[in-house]
Amino acid sequence: MNKIWILLLVSVFVTSGCMSKARHKLEVREAYVAGQEQALAAMRGGGQPGSSGNPTSTTDVFVHGHVKNTIVTWQEGMTVGQAIDAAQYTDRRDPKVIVLHRNGETMQINPKELLRGKDFPARAGDVIELVP
Repeated sequence: MNKIWILLLVSVFVTSGCMSKARHKLEVREAYVAGQEQALAAMRGGGQPGSSGNPTSTTDVFVHGHVKNTIVTWQEGMTVGQAIDAAQYTDRRDPKVIVLHRNGETMQINPKELLRGKDFPARAGDVIELVP
């Protein structure tokens, strides 16, 4: 947990004035999600999510945000929309953005695309962040 605070402090104090607020917020959010992933891995006695030392990550999708279930069991053919549905989103408003973290890469998904039927495949070990 101390690593997360160090990352956040370094992010705040080292960034130049050229960085936009949006980019800064994204970096802070990514550091937060990375810390959450490390905490989940530590609770299960494994290494980083997705590593061979963490068997749960090979069968789960992690959903952060206003949800009842932050861990959803991944199933063959599952989509991001289905994972969010299984997590039981609780906010009255739709999220403004959905951030998908997969294998160290980040992809933003417009929630309106999901509502229009354009869904994306989910993979075991994915971290889905619902940003209000």
